[in-house]
Amino acid sequence: MNNFRLGVVILAAGNSSRMKMQKALLKDQNGKSFVLKITEEYTKVGFEEIVIVSNPDNVRLIEAEVSQFNSRIILNNHVNKGRMFSVSLGVRELSKKTEYCFMQDVDRPLINQRILSTLIDIKKPGYYSSLTYKNKKGHPIVLSQEIFLQLCDPKNTDKVLSSFLRQFPSNHVPIDDPGILININTKEDYRANINAAKLHSN
Repeated sequence: MNNFRLGVVILAAGNSSRMKMQKALLKDQNGKSFVLKITEEYTKVGFEEIVIVSNPDNVRLIEAEVSQFNSRIILNNHVNKGRMFSVSLGVRELSKKTEYCFMQDVDRPLINQRILSTLIDIKKPGYYSSLTYKNKKGHPIVLSQEIFLQLCDPKNTDKVLSSFLRQFPSNHVPIDDPGILININTKEDYRANINAAKLHSN
């Protein structure tokens, strides 16, 4: 167990307009839903706080997918307010003891324990950290308490997360894993990347 308290906000409240189906419930290369696979990975590396932000259309299905885990599902009834509104809802649910918060999009399912452990190792107080692959920044990102607490402020909910983070020092470390760059937005993305991951795992 880590000697600091870790939290993650899993963002699963989007309308999935380009995919035309709920991305949280798509299956990965091993037949697990994205939200189940992601929750499992964070549980395995010892996260004490797992908060999933859902929309009204998928909340019951997500609850069923992760019922065996110690996670909390938060309902976003105002999806039209954008991603940062979901970020703020999730962060507000973290325990006051949480020292570092990971931001995890549900449509970036190709994470693993190596990625998460590396991010834990490079975390810094007062910084936000991420990994890079071929000089491109990937996901998830990890925010120190000094940063993520500011996301509770309603005045920050109409900002873009990347723009908000520019005011803080950052730490970016390379890793030989292209999965940190994969974002499943369309059916074409899903076919190309999940099928490729399945072949790689065999």
